[in-house]
Amino acid sequence: MENSTIVKQIFRPFKTVVQTDKEGSINLGQEVQEKSYRVFINDAGQILLDPAENIPE
Repeated sequence: MENSTIVKQIFRPFKTVVQTDKEGSINLGQEVQEKSYRVFINDAGQILLDPAENIPE
């Protein structure tokens, strides 16, 4: 995956703490249900979810 530009540098807290399950999944709740995201991680281990549009085949 290539590097991408972050459109907005300011983030707001969404959930205080979440924990992964045995499969490494995180439940973010109804707000993000049935949406697709590109996932980025930096050298500090911070994860950014960037909304991605689903393009039908």
